[in-house]
Amino acid sequence: MKILALSPFPPNTVSGNVATLKRLQEGLRDRGHDMEILDVSGPAAAERVSAALGSVRPDVVHLYHAYKAGRFAALLERRPTVLTVSGTDLNDYVADPERARVIGEALRRVPVLLTYNSSLAERVTRFFPDAAGRLRVIPKGVRLGNDPFDLRGAAEIPQGSFLFVQAGGIRPVKDNLAALDGLAPLKSHAALVFAGPILDADYGRTFAARLAAEPWARHVPFVPPSAMAAVYRQADAVLNTSRSEGLSNALIEAMACGRPVLAADIPGNRDLIRPEVTGLLYSGPEDLRRQARRLVEDADLRRRLGAAAQEFARREFSTEREVGALLSAYEAARSLNSEAEGP
Repeated sequence: MKILALSPFPPNTVSGNVATLKRLQEGLRDRGHDMEILDVSGPAAAERVSAALGSVRPDVVHLYHAYKAGRFAALLERRPTVLTVSGTDLNDYVADPERARVIGEALRRVPVLLTYNSSLAERVTRFFPDAAGRLRVIPKGVRLGNDPFDLRGAAEIPQGSFLFVQAGGIRPVKDNLAALDGLAPLKSHAALVFAGPILDADYGRTFAARLAAEPWARHVPFVPPSAMAAVYRQADAVLNTSRSEGLSNALIEAMACGRPVLAADIPGNRDLIRPEVTGLLYSGPEDLRRQARRLVEDADLRRRLGAAAQEFARREFSTEREVGALLSAYEAARSLNSEAEGP
């Protein structure tokens, strides 16, 4: 099967959406299918989509992101199509009336809709009730690379220092500054490394200015995806301060590496973390500081949370199950399209 996936970001971007598409591409390739990923950010994207439909001649088109990719749904009439609601599309973009209209139109046009977690599925049907009968929650997978990466060396963090890591892009939705503010009272006991590129220029300038005054915190803008497991394994704890999430790849990967995680108490993170069992959730700056201090001071807590998180990740996140569910969705889209076309 040939699949054309419309990506909201360029393929070299460090983002959860791109990481997921690349994981799916590898998993599909293992089963003899071919997924081509087309970046639909930037100018002339509609022209690129039309050209790719002609050159790739896909059996299925996969729209990844209900707004950034979904806005091209009108170009795909009479083609088997699926759409993944990824997180920020429903958590952030739907607040804008024009973007909500575009998302609603995409959800109306595409016959098979996908999400990775039940709380996001509930949110989709609350905003767009007509989507309910076409929405599938599919299991998420995790695939870790084996490449080495000296994070402590790159960030000049001494061995033995307690290290928090926040992985992912620097942008408002990740609320990276909240991590800086929240952990500042612990700076005599711990270091913080942000591992990921600046994805929002204005926010990035503010972030860089703040970081310049905080030598206990460092920024490593690029880590190869194949080396992220090495990054997590050098962390004493992994932090997520996002304002919204679908189902965080970074948290799943950190858990798979046996790291204790501390995350904002928001939908998506709640689907992933059982508080005090597979990780810690926090609500507000004071609670972030309190929970972070617990992790710094209590080695037994870190070991217990990390072990339970790793067992949970190994049990729940299988790329084989993820790709199997995705292929089932693709076949459903092809079948529905054939029925609509008639004999």
